Amino acid sequence: MTLAILGFFCGIYTVLVTDRFSLSNLEMTQTDTVMSFLAVALVILAARRAVGNAMAILPIVFALYAIFGRYIPGIFGHGGYTLQRFLMRMYMGDEGLYGMTAQVACSYVFLFIVFGAFLSSSGVAEFFNDASNRIAGARPGGPAKVAVISSGLMGTISGSAAANVATTGVFTIPMMKKVGFPAEFAGAVEAVASTGGMIMPPIMGSAAFLMMQYLGVPYSDIMRAAIFPALLYYFSVYMWVHYTALRMGNRGLPKEEIPPIQNLKRRIILLLPLVAIIVSMLIGYTAIFAAFIGIFVTILAGLFQVDRITIKKIIGALISGAKSSLTAMIACIVAGIIVGVCNLTGLGQVITYNITELSGGSLLFTLFLTAFSCIILSMGLPAAACYILVATIVAPALVRMDVTPMAAHMFVFIFSCYSNITPPVAIASFTAAGIAQCRPFDVAIQ
Repeated sequence: MTLAILGFFCGIYTVLVTDRFSLSNLEMTQTDTVMSFLAVALVILAARRAVGNAMAILPIVFALYAIFGRYIPGIFGHGGYTLQRFLMRMYMGDEGLYGMTAQVACSYVFLFIVFGAFLSSSGVAEFFNDASNRIAGARPGGPAKVAVISSGLMGTISGSAAANVATTGVFTIPMMKKVGFPAEFAGAVEAVASTGGMIMPPIMGSAAFLMMQYLGVPYSDIMRAAIFPALLYYFSVYMWVHYTALRMGNRGLPKEEIPPIQNLKRRIILLLPLVAIIVSMLIGYTAIFAAFIGIFVTILAGLFQVDRITIKKIIGALISGAKSSLTAMIACIVAGIIVGVCNLTGLGQVITYNITELSGGSLLFTLFLTAFSCIILSMGLPAAACYILVATIVAPALVRMDVTPMAAHMFVFIFSCYSNITPPVAIASFTAAGIAQCRPFDVAIQ
């Protein structure tokens, strides 16, 4: 409660002193400095609680880099900034904590996570799982193919690899083990399939809206660029499962064990909210308005279900959406420190220059270097934070090599998502291992 009150006053303070600060030629008083330090500290503490230690350590490292840059030898050294100037840029200006990432988090990210919560409360997860069972359950490797299809469908509304594993994996992993797949293989299939949800439109872990702001392009362009890589990703995973099942002689579930889809006509309209969001953005409505349309259509679709949506469920969805949004929003806000430091010190330009120099002008080698950098930089981070980090630090290297900005940003985002299944910090793999009851590292290696 104390931290919440302090955070509230930090927000109010900026509103009260904005005019005075602008008229004083950006001169900070002692009170300004104290409040700035308190705001940065509270955001980092919130990141540790909401996201994890990795997201709390990163901004501290970048802050130290900004302040003590004068003591760093070589190409990464810079003139350094006083603590007061650093705090001013992070808190009293329109970058850092109040930068573009925070603006996107408080608008697009929040609304689409609430939309996902409404859709989940309508029973869409169970529908996706039942439909996937009917489509692929009886085929070779049926339960593993169910995992691929259901995780892809859940990815359209989730965008979090670990959350996707936790939602669909509780059904699919036990089924895979039941038909003879090793536990580590079952966990790996679910982890890989769930990771693909981060690159599956329309939400893409909220990165689509950040990308829209970075590139200054309509959402429809982002979706067109993302859909084919996402479909190819799932096709490759599906075929991997198919040939592995054939090699093992796995014939899938007996048809009598596949549950029928109850009330298909009623439940199929649960897909309408996704269609409504995509169509509304393709015809030119803003993403914020599209999210409201999606929520409204979800409530209407929920009224036609056997287990109807009620006022209690609506309130529960609002609470669930607010709680779920904290992780992504805090990650975006604290990532503003990283973006601010990169702009302040020119770190992004230094890394861009050295990647292009090290590659010797070879685009292929540059792609390998940026892919490796994206996986390392994004370990332990949610999708939105992954994208912010790599878009700021790594993507400019590809743009410098005359790669189309859209392709460059999509490339670094996709590879940043792979950190969820790449050892040693493979969050999706570790989540799947807990359900599969096997060693996390075995799943990550698979």
